[in-house]
Amino acid sequence: MTEPTNPIPTGLGIIDCMLGIPEAEDRSDWFAAFRPMIKDEETLKQFSMPAQYMFKDVPQTGNPGDFVAWTVAQMDRFGIEKALVGWNDNETSRRAKAEFPDRFFFDLPCNPNDGMAEVARIRRIHAEVGLSAISVFPAGTCPQVPINHKYMFPLYTVASELGLPVCLNVGVPGIGASQHLTSELLLRAAGGLRVEHVPYRGGGPVLQDLLAGNIDVGVVTFSAGVPHARDRTLVPLFVTSAARPPGGGRPPMVRS
Repeated sequence: MTEPTNPIPTGLGIIDCMLGIPEAEDRSDWFAAFRPMIKDEETLKQFSMPAQYMFKDVPQTGNPGDFVAWTVAQMDRFGIEKALVGWNDNETSRRAKAEFPDRFFFDLPCNPNDGMAEVARIRRIHAEVGLSAISVFPAGTCPQVPINHKYMFPLYTVASELGLPVCLNVGVPGIGASQHLTSELLLRAAGGLRVEHVPYRGGGPVLQDLLAGNIDVGVVTFSAGVPHARDRTLVPLFVTSAARPPGGGRPPMVRS
C-alpha cells in the first residue's frame, strides 16, 4: 500500500464554525421561536429538537454547572482551537468573551422580520462586542424569510457597511461534487458571500431537507427541482446551465 501523495497534516487546531454554549441541561426553549411552524405530531410531542429524526442521540451535558468551562473542556477534548459562537447578549456570552477571548469569536443571529430595529441592534452589539459575522436562519424565522426577500436586504446592507460576512447554509450532494463546486464559484462571484456548506450523501437528502426547511438553499439538478418550483414549495433562484432547459419556466440564468 503506497503512502498518500498529500497526507493529512497533524497537530493543527480545528476552527469550529458552528458551536453553541448551552445554558441549561434542558435546551428545548431554543426551539420555541419556530415551534408554530412544526406541523407533525411526532416532532411536537416526542422530539426534544425539531431535527431529531435526523440527529440521533442528542448529547447531554450532565448539568456541569459551569457551562462555559464545560464547553471549553469539550473543545480541548476534540482538538478544537477556536469556535464561532452565536452571541446571545446574556451572561453566558459575556463570560465566554471575557474569560476565553482566545477561544471564542462571535456571530450575531438575526431576524429579518424585525426590520430596521434589527439593523440598529447589529450596530450596537458590533460596537460593544466586535462581531466576526452575522447569521440568519431563514427557514427558522417565523414567518420564514427567503434569502432573496426584501426583508433580507437591510441586513445585507449593514453587514456590508460593517465589513461582516453573512452566515447562511447551503446543502450540496457531497463534498467535491459539481453542485458543491458550482456553489463555491457563485459565492465568490457574489463578492465572497459566506455560507455553511452542509454535505449530503446524494441529491435526494438535499431536496428533502430543503422541503422540510432544515437548510436555506440547495444546489440540485434541474429535473429534481422543477416539480417543486411549479407547485411553489421551492423558490428557484437561478439555473446554471448554458441554455435554459425546456419545461422549467423562466428562472434567472447565472450567466445573465
